[in-house]
Amino acid sequence: FADGGNQHLLSFFWNSPKVAACGCVKAFAQAIRSENRCAIQFYKELLQAFCKVTGTGGVEISPEDALRMFEAKETYDAVKKEKFN
Repeated sequence: FADGGNQHLLSFFWNSPKVAACGCVKAFAQAIRSENRCAIQFYKELLQAFCKVTGTGGVEISPEDALRMFEAKETYDAVKKEKFN
């Protein structure tokens, strides 16, 4: 998913579920950064629906904390892949 401007939401899929999921998470992050209320509300509703359908309940976390966790994980994975010290 991506914000297409003027409150238009675009959906796209790559040939890899992992890449598509990362793209979706990055779109979530961009919506938070851009402070687009329509996109933020869409992703909030989507996440709540995921929690209901999967039965995971939900631990509420602020968008800023979620973004920090995602970026930290991305950095950790990059360092691990390159085996930097």
